[in-house]
Amino acid sequence: MNAPVAAIKSDAPLDLLDLNFRVTNRLASAGIFRVGDLCVCSASDLLKMPGFGVKSLQEVERSLQRAGRSLRKEDPQ
Repeated sequence: MNAPVAAIKSDAPLDLLDLNFRVTNRLASAGIFRVGDLCVCSASDLLKMPGFGVKSLQEVERSLQRAGRSLRKEDPQ
């Protein structure tokens, strides 16, 4: 398990999150290249992407949490 680190800045590349190659490629195909790009997405936004499922979402959430960041909260209906 990776130890927590200081919060990663928004302009940092996704590589710093140490995500699986497949997850990083899915994000890149959606135009998400930086931590800040990812943090403005909600879980439901990510799950709408082709090939991006619950396991990928869990990996992203864990990595962001270790980096002191999080996804955008869901909008109330």
